[in-house]
Amino acid sequence: FFSWKKRLNRKMYMFGLVTVTVVNVLGSRFFFFFQLNILSGIFSLVVMVVSIMMLAQRLHDMGRSSKSFLASYAAMLGACIVLGIRMVIEGPTRVLYDQTVITALLLAIVGAAVLVMVMFSIQAMLLKGDEGENQYGPACLEKIVPAAEIKAANTTGE
Repeated sequence: FFSWKKRLNRKMYMFGLVTVTVVNVLGSRFFFFFQLNILSGIFSLVVMVVSIMMLAQRLHDMGRSSKSFLASYAAMLGACIVLGIRMVIEGPTRVLYDQTVITALLLAIVGAAVLVMVMFSIQAMLLKGDEGENQYGPACLEKIVPAAEIKAANTTGE
């Protein structure tokens, strides 16, 4: 899960999503219980990066570039940072109920980016990956072959 370059099949992607979700819930509860807010933020950032890497790998398995997903994520992150800075300076109530063009534009960027990310995530869960090798590397194994079968194949010369 820790590489931008390789491919991830649908089964492993779903397993990874469940694993990341469980780890995130348990980890955030642990940090909340012990009031370790800084560590909770770092932990959430690591979980987020792993999730992004998994989706990028899944897109590669379908023969698609992850650049458009990463661009939408960067746009959303940038808009959220600008909104967050404005909230710190001006106060959250004023920013969220402010009817200026810049606030509307930033919220529209966040909304559009979230829609794009949801679209990519749904495609990653539903669409089958490319069979065989594609521009991002060889196909992932669909099933795990027991070591005994590999050993038997090697000794018979197949």
